[in-house]
Amino acid sequence: MDMEVQYITEDHLWYKDSYINPSSEYTDYMIYNGPGNTNPESIIYGLTELLSYDGTVKKVMTLNLKIEIYKAFEWYRTVDGKGMAFEITASRRTAYRMTIC
Repeated sequence: MDMEVQYITEDHLWYKDSYINPSSEYTDYMIYNGPGNTNPESIIYGLTELLSYDGTVKKVMTLNLKIEIYKAFEWYRTVDGKGMAFEITASRRTAYRMTIC
């Protein structure tokens, strides 16, 4: 499983509500360059758009991970608080089994 929590697409509620809307309750969840929430921070390598699985182009932006939005992903954390852990095992009877530890 690859869970990318540091950026979102234009289809996400936070993006839709905060873009060009500095008074949005989600503004602090994003990183904008300049005034008026008009210039979303790019993701890796300066990308501001990505090609989606269906061939459409989606705008993307970086989330502000310095605030506590990570709490939305609390379920994915392990009991000891060190984050997700996976164990992949194989046997003759099962091809592969993935266990979330």
